[in-house]
Amino acid sequence: MRKEIETSLQRLQTDFIDLYQIHWPDWDTPVEDSWNEMAKFKAEGKVRYIGVSNFGVDLLERCEKIAHVQSLQPIYNMLERGIEPEIIPYCKAHGIGIVAYSPMQSGLLTGCFDMKKLPPDDWRIVHSEKFREPKFSGGLKLVEQLRPMAAGYNKTVGQLAISWLLRNDAVTSALVGAQT
Repeated sequence: MRKEIETSLQRLQTDFIDLYQIHWPDWDTPVEDSWNEMAKFKAEGKVRYIGVSNFGVDLLERCEKIAHVQSLQPIYNMLERGIEPEIIPYCKAHGIGIVAYSPMQSGLLTGCFDMKKLPPDDWRIVHSEKFREPKFSGGLKLVEQLRPMAAGYNKTVGQLAISWLLRNDAVTSALVGAQT
């Protein structure tokens, strides 16, 4: 981790990184070891804020015993709402900002997704159950149900999906990617 942060600082030509996160839990390393190192980076001024991605409440609690988790980056959108029962309440109670990723469900919630335009080796087809039946049809059905609502606001389905996400006061930002 030390080598990676030093390399990042050199590559970015800066003295500090605003937000530094552990992207996935490393099941071969105790989270306490990794989080202690993150806390050191913050104490040294190498990073301003420290966070995690794809952690559950159990790991958040273990990290909080060492240093405050300032952000959590989970998948969250109209179709992926698994964080609502436990993670959102925990983050709200502990002042952890949620930086939601995949708010457009990898393009499905844009309102203009076309499976026919994907190459056969596209990762969504190859690796994601969300783009296989029966989940894929359910996602398309939701998009069709959202169209009239979005039109009523003179917005796209994608704009509605992002607005829905950001209306949740636990969500501090959404990572929205784009193809074009």
